[in-house]
Amino acid sequence: MRVSHECFIRGKHVGGADVINNLFQVRELAKIFEGIQTENSDN
Repeated sequence: MRVSHECFIRGKHVGGADVINNLFQVRELAKIFEGIQTENSDN
């Protein structure tokens, strides 16, 4: 059985693991997360 995980960022569908991995590889993923505060943020 294959499970397909989908990612949503700011309520927008970005894609599955393959798309996220590709965005990471071409250094675009960080741009998507700009301005999003996390538990570990210093802001």
